[in-house]
Amino acid sequence: LQSQMRVDLRSQISGTVVKRHVEAGYEIKKDALLLSIEDHDLKDSRKQVKAKIDQEKVMVVRDRELLMLAKENLALQQQEVERIKRLGDSALSSESQLGNARQQLLQLKAEMVRLQFNVDSASSRISQLQAELSQIERKLERTLIRAPFDGIINQLFVDSGDYVAINQKVVEVISPKIVMRGA
Repeated sequence: LQSQMRVDLRSQISGTVVKRHVEAGYEIKKDALLLSIEDHDLKDSRKQVKAKIDQEKVMVVRDRELLMLAKENLALQQQEVERIKRLGDSALSSESQLGNARQQLLQLKAEMVRLQFNVDSASSRISQLQAELSQIERKLERTLIRAPFDGIINQLFVDSGDYVAINQKVVEVISPKIVMRGA
């Protein structure tokens, strides 16, 4: 005679077992909490990534405003270059003034390209951070080892305070239903 179902639950993350919520022989229901693994580092990582997302969103707003100002400034500088060209034709401005105005125009164009890139790439940076946040959330879920089905705790392989590695066997759950297996 054997249990109809038997499963060895393994840790999907490494860390210290904070609490055993069950003992061998306990009857459990599906999704019952069996073990908790320390999650403070993951919670801190989640806070950091959320802060980065918030910061990125604020930076996008700032860069959009700076881009609008840069476009206005660029238009003004282009007008200045044209004005200096006209004055140079009538010998009222020097070649160095025109060179300086053109240099400022190029610098403004470079700044506008940089700001445009920041604005255009913001959604992908935010998506990347949100994916990182999703990974952390999944890891946080894995700090709680739950029963896959109604059953009985057959064995616990770890105690509170033990360090578990990824894929380490931590709990054996069996079904209360018994079946006869042929030899």
